[in-house]
Amino acid sequence: MLERIRQIPKRIIEMWKKLTKRQKVILVSSVSAVIITLVILIVLLNRVTYDDFATYENTETARSVMDVLSDNGIANRIKDDLVTVEVDITKKTEAGLAVAGSEALSDVSLLTLQQLLDNDLSTTSSDKKLKANLYMQSNLIKGIKTMKGIDEAAVYYYPADTGNGILQKKNDTSCSVLLTVNEAFDYKKTPEAVATLVAYAIGNEDTNKVKVIDQYTNLLYGGEKTEAELEEEMRDKTLAYKQHVTEWYSDKMQELAIKNGFYDAEIVANLKINCDQTSVIFTEYLAGEGLEQGLYDEYLKISSENNGTTGDIPGTDSNDETDYYIQTGQTGGGSYDELRIKYKPSERVTETVKDWGVIDSDNSSLAVVLLRVTVRTEDELEAAGLLEGTTFDEYVATHKDRTALEVPEEYFKLFSDASGIPIANISVLAYDQPNFIARTETERNLSLLFEILLAVLIIGLLLFVVFRAMKPEEIIETEPELSVERLLATTKENQSLEDIEFGEKSETRRLIEKYIDENPESVAALLRNWLNDDGWE
Repeated sequence: MLERIRQIPKRIIEMWKKLTKRQKVILVSSVSAVIITLVILIVLLNRVTYDDFATYENTETARSVMDVLSDNGIANRIKDDLVTVEVDITKKTEAGLAVAGSEALSDVSLLTLQQLLDNDLSTTSSDKKLKANLYMQSNLIKGIKTMKGIDEAAVYYYPADTGNGILQKKNDTSCSVLLTVNEAFDYKKTPEAVATLVAYAIGNEDTNKVKVIDQYTNLLYGGEKTEAELEEEMRDKTLAYKQHVTEWYSDKMQELAIKNGFYDAEIVANLKINCDQTSVIFTEYLAGEGLEQGLYDEYLKISSENNGTTGDIPGTDSNDETDYYIQTGQTGGGSYDELRIKYKPSERVTETVKDWGVIDSDNSSLAVVLLRVTVRTEDELEAAGLLEGTTFDEYVATHKDRTALEVPEEYFKLFSDASGIPIANISVLAYDQPNFIARTETERNLSLLFEILLAVLIIGLLLFVVFRAMKPEEIIETEPELSVERLLATTKENQSLEDIEFGEKSETRRLIEKYIDENPESVAALLRNWLNDDGWE
């Protein structure tokens, strides 16, 4: 096998030597045309079309992004402004993911520890203070980005001026935090955690002056809230909850309808949601075991008694006569008893906190509109004989409107069981929408056909050249040159008496014409010899 491979170059050289000059020109031209055509096709098919990717603040950032793109095998270039980067239009998505997953942008503006310590005699105390704050911001950004659900972060603050007074009260620093969050972000816990981290890192006593905002302009954390702000936040929370629950119900009902064979479903849920935060306290008084009343809470018993003495004569003893009577010689008395008891019965206090956001299913309602699509092609209509005496367009114009369908009772029960709403509060409408598809001819891709035709022509041309080169050349034996004298002598020897004619033509002329008629190939060879002798090719 190896020996055969080694013989291939020799056979090619021998084949090349056997070719005529004209065949060599044809072969070289054909191969050159094929190579040029292939090169043109490769260049056209692999030509990169660039489109703007992003414009950055400075050339250094753009250069960092270009390095990231080049490392990921994405074609890129920079425009004349030196800050706009262009990438292959077919790989813009890959370029965005590559840059987002790198640190080309996030770490460009962060101050490093080496830059913080890189000071000289020209660095003032204000510069040092500013660099320290920038270094703190850089570390806060790195720390915040490690939290779940945060893609990017920016911290903006400038320390409050405490002045030169020793007794001057220290003021807290106002700070703003901008977050770029994703679906994994926890809106309940993370904003307060970010505010706490930033507040105590910059030396604030609390988080009152820290504001946290996301990329959607939502205020995630705004410090301590007033009562009015809390009420407004509660209203927003309630409204958002109601909207979320309604959308959830609608999505689930729509999914249920589609899984039961319908093309689409419009769900409108009117849910009665109780979002009042209420608690009920129930106090139950119980007597002691074996008693009809409870223990004494207050016990007061009062008893009093008095006795009377003999009466005396009123007035003076100088009166001689007594003109009124006074009972004397008798005694009187009295008593007072009071018992005041206040019982303290045993009591049981039960506090019930009602759930927030409870759906009152009995007072809620549900409206459902179902749509079923029936696809009919032109071929099916012709096969069913529905297009007799009319055209497809006329049939579509006549039957394009949707028609109402009868809704079975099981659909009402299905939606009732899924939503918890009573059947009496559910209304369902169903429609059938025809979808007519006309007969279409297969589109031909002219570009693809052209490429296929070109490839076939190239392959055919190559096969023709190869077969033509491998075909053995026909060897034509050249007859020896004949002189006129020999020609005439040969003619005289073969001439018979029957060939002699009498006429106006000379004998030599007649002999030459006869020889030409009988031996045209010899005459042609003779003429070639004459022409060669005269220098004609």
